[in-house]
Amino acid sequence: MGKNRLLLGAVVFSASLVLSLIVSQDVGIALETGLITIPATFLGVGAINLKQRNQQKLILNDLQAEIYKLEKWQVQLNQALRVTSEQRQQTETNINFLQVQLRQLSERTTEQRYYQQQVTQELDLLVQQKTNLVNNVQELQVQVQDLEQHKGEIHQSVRSLKKLKHDAETEFYLFENQLQDLRSQVTHLHTQKQDLEDGVTLLNRLKPQLEEKSHQLQTEIQQLEKQQTESTEALNAISEQKDNTQIHLSFLNKELLEYQSKNDKIKQELNQLIEQQKHLVTEKTTAKIPEEWQNFISHISKSEMQVIEAIIQQNDPSATIKKIAEDNITMPELLIDSINECALDTIGDLLIEPGSDSIPLGIMEEYLIQLNKILNLNKTL
Repeated sequence: MGKNRLLLGAVVFSASLVLSLIVSQDVGIALETGLITIPATFLGVGAINLKQRNQQKLILNDLQAEIYKLEKWQVQLNQALRVTSEQRQQTETNINFLQVQLRQLSERTTEQRYYQQQVTQELDLLVQQKTNLVNNVQELQVQVQDLEQHKGEIHQSVRSLKKLKHDAETEFYLFENQLQDLRSQVTHLHTQKQDLEDGVTLLNRLKPQLEEKSHQLQTEIQQLEKQQTESTEALNAISEQKDNTQIHLSFLNKELLEYQSKNDKIKQELNQLIEQQKHLVTEKTTAKIPEEWQNFISHISKSEMQVIEAIIQQNDPSATIKKIAEDNITMPELLIDSINECALDTIGDLLIEPGSDSIPLGIMEEYLIQLNKILNLNKTL
């Protein structure tokens, strides 16, 4: 860049010298004019560079390195100016060379004029294109306004559709949850039905009544299964015809209320039958258990009964008793002591024999038969 500035200074000096020589026909005046032109040119270039540096500093801070290079180049220009003043005497020998360059500049000037005419024509064409673009922009702005208006209407329609979709999905999910509850209840009824059939074998006295109830339950369960099938078909129809969701939901809600009413009635009858079974079994078994043992059963906890069962059924119940104690946040020794204390208070004797490292815990032999009856009673219940 420094070389280009020196070349520019030399060209400006040469042009000024030639033009002054042509005008005044005096070499001294021409040299003075050329020398005056050089610092003026450099000052103008320096002023332009300074303005550019200030603009670049405001816009991009990362161009400071380039500004430093420009300042360094300015120093080089000053040095070149001093060299030029020292070579003042050699300029006379370069006049012929400058005249040749002047002719070249004249030719370039002619070319620039031709280029300027072309540029003028292109500018006229660009002005015409600009006018067309302005008209097109105005038309596009009108179209954009229309599109924005349509966009607002479309957004409103989309919001309405989303709201309708959300309401339909909410109702669909609600119905699906209700249907799932129905299925769960039907499954529960099947389970209760199986339990009831198992209990029928234990209740020979109530066999005629239970068979009659079982037949009624089977009929009602078949009706419930039929209703479930109808509900499933209705759900499939709803998934295909969402527009009729409200009508189907009203119809199914009515059926659901009827089914719940029937289901509550069936549950009451099943609970009554189960209570009757328990009552009969309890009466049958407790009648054979002495009063002190019934008192013992009523005072021990479920975890203590599990300890007794483990001692009776296992050769070495230590691990099982330890796990039962951990599950109930206590110690095995406390469970054993609590069982023996309850036995002393009710049957008047210790129930569990203390063990040792080689002999595990055990039940008093005279109480094994009675405890087995109690365990069988608990399993039946």
